[in-house]
Amino acid sequence: MRPNLSIGDALAALHGVIGVLMALRHREANGGKGQVVDVALYEAVFNMMEGALPEYDVFKEFARTHREHLTGIVPSNTYLTRDAQHVVIGANADSIFKRLMNVMERADLAEDPRCRTMLAGEARRRARSGDRGVDGKT
Repeated sequence: MRPNLSIGDALAALHGVIGVLMALRHREANGGKGQVVDVALYEAVFNMMEGALPEYDVFKEFARTHREHLTGIVPSNTYLTRDAQHVVIGANADSIFKRLMNVMERADLAEDPRCRTMLAGEARRRARSGDRGVDGKT
């Protein structure tokens, strides 16, 4: 899918600025001549693809545009509260998930072997939602 913005140009520019700043810092710390900063549009975009490759490696499916969550990160979404407000939760690591469950007074889930890793949580989320992926497998 091509987004309606020049994201590759903007990402490459940001990567270029980071490269220039690193080269200047290196010169300040170590002296010497300048360095070459080489940035490609496709590499900048590829860097931002986050979990697309691991998702394909684990689940053999490509990220779909209609997903509202990040694969392998459970919970990760915007949730409606009892008082009709919204809260964004992204427990982006197993240790964060465990702390979140303890704060929510659900230590039972924090210690549940079925929830112990992100991939286990993702598999449970997919099973609950009926998400079968591109290849038809859960």
